[in-house]
Amino acid sequence: NVLLAKMKEVIMSSLKTKIGGALIQKELKQTMKAFDTSDYGGAPLLGLKHLVVKAHGSSKAKEIKQAVLQCVAFSKQDIPEKIEQALAKKKEEA
Repeated sequence: NVLLAKMKEVIMSSLKTKIGGALIQKELKQTMKAFDTSDYGGAPLLGLKHLVVKAHGSSKAKEIKQAVLQCVAFSKQDIPEKIEQALAKKKEEA
């Protein structure tokens, strides 16, 4: 990840930044976890009649597993039908 590499470069650039990095290490790890896309697997494509989750081309096994689990969850929650109903309602309001 380019962002992580750059952050590490900056943190390791001087004694002062190394100390600062050590002081915020726990919080930095928690923040970076929020940006970890491997926990999500992919993004649902909205407005379709069937379940589709788009995963990145460089996805590893964990991401693909999460994408499949997303499809299962969307299916159980009847997400395509809910999207269709919401779009129909918006169309009627317009």
